[in-house]
Formats: sequence, C-alpha cells, structure tokens
Amino acid sequence: MQYNFNIPSNLDDPKIKDDLLIIKNDNQHEMEVSMKEVLDILEDNV
Repeated sequence: MQYNFNIPSNLDDPKIKDDLLIIKNDNQHEMEVSMKEVLDILEDNV
C-alpha cells in the first residue's frame, strides 16, 4: 500500500503563510526546525 502525503492545493494557499501549519517529524532535527518555523508564524500573528 502506498500513501500520498501531498498537500491538496485547496488546503494550502502559498500566498497565505498561516493557513496550514505542518510540523514535520521524521527525525529530531527536522522536528525542531519545523517547530521553530511554526512558532515563528504563530508569534507573528499575535
């Protein structure tokens, strides 16, 4: 069985930074980088 992890275009508008926030976690480093990116976006919107 194969999975499709592509984000549907109707969920992710590239012009809008905070419409879909994804935390990647394949490994510890990727998770830390991803969390920082998401937190930065959230803090910009406060």
